[in-house]
Amino acid sequence: MIKQMIAVRRRPGLTHQECLDYVEHTHGTIARGGPNGLLRYVQSHVFDSAFGAKADGGYQQVFGRDFVTELFFESPETMKANAESEYVRTVVRPDERNFNDFANVILDLMTETELSVPQPGPAEIKVIHYLKKADGLSAEIFEQQWVAAHEAIMGELPTVAAALRRYVQARPLRMGGQGPVHGNSVMANTYGGIASLWFEQEVDLKEFRAYEQALLRQTGPEGQPLIDSERSFFLYTRERVIIG
Repeated sequence: MIKQMIAVRRRPGLTHQECLDYVEHTHGTIARGGPNGLLRYVQSHVFDSAFGAKADGGYQQVFGRDFVTELFFESPETMKANAESEYVRTVVRPDERNFNDFANVILDLMTETELSVPQPGPAEIKVIHYLKKADGLSAEIFEQQWVAAHEAIMGELPTVAAALRRYVQARPLRMGGQGPVHGNSVMANTYGGIASLWFEQEVDLKEFRAYEQALLRQTGPEGQPLIDSERSFFLYTRERVIIG
């Protein structure tokens, strides 16, 4: 299974809440009438976030995400067929103009790997952590070290391990040629990895901050940094399941 992850900034003229209400209730209803190739559709509505670091010159480019869409497909072929269907082209895509700032959309095509946590269970809060790998690391080495870093943090920080209810690593799907077009933007895997971490309640987010800082301290096989903190960011969200 593969998924598109689309981090959206609302179009000018909308409040944050107007955007979320529209995308969940109006656009979500439209999406449910589409072709069957879409296995699952989840919106993660942002209620807080942090972007980059003080020295980050690209801060304004990624700042201000309102929600993340996750669209799950069986294969690249079913994803392509869905995107090219008449319903998506003539109904779904035109409606996106009512809420989406297309010029600033962030799109990634990913595969998921779920790692076990000590105390799994239901959770209200989902943190989506967009990670830029440090320059000089290959994708393969980064992904190996990312798993090792997570396991090390789980051992080093027992309060984090106790608070975390679910943990998923999304990794770029490598495809030749140009990716599928979404609105006015071309799909491009711009992040080395995207983690999703679930917690029971907002008070537990202090444990995510401890996790984040520990992750930024992790190093690669030769002692170099693993994560580019200046170009990474995270979103605090609540999920809305539209399909699936």
